[in-house]
Amino acid sequence: MNSNYVTELSVGLVREFLKRRGMSHTLLALEEEVPRTEETITSRSTILHNLHLQKAYQRNKEREAPLSSILEIFVEKTYQKRSKQAAPQRTVKEQKTTFRPGTAPEKALQIRSLTKNTEPEAGFLSNNDVLSKLRRKPTTVDDTERPPSRQARKRPDSSLVIQPIDDEEYSLSPIKEISSTFDKYSYMKIEGTPLTIELHERLGVLLFGRYEMNRAFHDSWRQGFFFYDDTENEVFGLRQFNGGPCAILAAIQARIIMLLRKEGVSLDECTRKEVREALVQAMAETLVRCDGELVLIVPRGKVPFMGFEFSSLDATEPDFDVYRADNKKQLINVINRFIMRFMEPKGAGVVSFVLSMLLSRGISQINTDLGFQAEDPLIAKWGQASQPLINLVLSGRAAVDVCNGDRNLDGLTFSGITEYNDIGFFSDYDFFNHQRIGTYLKNPLNKIWIVLSEAHITVFYLITETEEMIRIGHYDQMIGTSSYYIVNKEEAPRATDSMSMFEKLLSGKFKAEVRMV
Repeated sequence: MNSNYVTELSVGLVREFLKRRGMSHTLLALEEEVPRTEETITSRSTILHNLHLQKAYQRNKEREAPLSSILEIFVEKTYQKRSKQAAPQRTVKEQKTTFRPGTAPEKALQIRSLTKNTEPEAGFLSNNDVLSKLRRKPTTVDDTERPPSRQARKRPDSSLVIQPIDDEEYSLSPIKEISSTFDKYSYMKIEGTPLTIELHERLGVLLFGRYEMNRAFHDSWRQGFFFYDDTENEVFGLRQFNGGPCAILAAIQARIIMLLRKEGVSLDECTRKEVREALVQAMAETLVRCDGELVLIVPRGKVPFMGFEFSSLDATEPDFDVYRADNKKQLINVINRFIMRFMEPKGAGVVSFVLSMLLSRGISQINTDLGFQAEDPLIAKWGQASQPLINLVLSGRAAVDVCNGDRNLDGLTFSGITEYNDIGFFSDYDFFNHQRIGTYLKNPLNKIWIVLSEAHITVFYLITETEEMIRIGHYDQMIGTSSYYIVNKEEAPRATDSMSMFEKLLSGKFKAEVRMV
């Protein structure tokens, strides 16, 4: 059995233990750190066969309170075996040792004393000592009376008995002493407070409207920020189950791509660790752009069911905790601390992040951003994000329009985008002249856009650009793979019926011929 197989067998044991114990967050972390390959062992029968635990497994199933995992069965069997070996017992030779009258006992037994203070000439017991010990009829033979074996002489500290831990040597430092070592990790001192029912209801009004009785996210929002785990999909790509949260996922996805490129990481060669670190940074960057108090709403446990209901009819405390940070660095540390809860596939990661954005911007400030449309919900009728919520995740301001700056129409002020954004936006509404998107969004600082087309939002990102052409990548989180387009700057745009909607959108954006490759 080679070392690689031993490693895979060990990981399989741990994975089976975490799964049987229901430790989904830790299991998800293991899957991220040790991704599955063709050599991964996932069969319980294979593990049992290699560790010779078939009989022990069957006996365990017949117990009144069976152990739940193979790892526990293995540990129990190993412990029992070592305890049995370590139990002091008389050997057959010792039990049969007898002395005839008139013989010298010291010639039959020459037992060297192991006492440190014994002098060399006193290394053998006298006749009287031996006889007195034999008359006691001991049930066991004391280790100090037995000559040390060769193995014991070579390794005097070895023993079959598991030695108790020396409290003085292995004990941790007092709490008062170790608490000072965490001063530089200030996020460890941050304690969350429960999200109150009153604040929960106010968030529900902001999201779904004052007059909506059923204030609840659709089940399609029940997901976290998690990535595809197979080799056929993009390593950097977030995954989306159903329609609804595409605007939030696409915006975070765009910032993940932006941050990876800034760090000089190739999208084709990035690791899961690098991608997860970029996710944490993207979440923090989005909350910082809200330009208010840095607030992180953290879901409790796996799936907080009450977190999706914002009605005041039920007085149950929401399953969220509120954490407040003093600066971006502290916020990143807090997100890192709870990132596995936000990455739970069927959890409340996306919803929690939406609530974090609302509180980081501030409810009163969002109402100011919305202006005369403050009564309109941020979640549209069919469960998708409204334009103000899209603008909030992009620019940090819940503007109602996509124009440059605010504009006034007949005494009504429509809030817009106030500066060039790091991530851009364009849509098929703009292509068909139903919407006019300003240059602050059309021409972002990082040439990465989220694109609304046919009621779904995805990500476009620039790969390379020369004087003659531009290569554009397109990632759809519902599919998990990228497609690619070539923009020919030297050719005028040509709109034909055979062109896809994305080709038309890119052609209108760059005013040039576009083809998919």
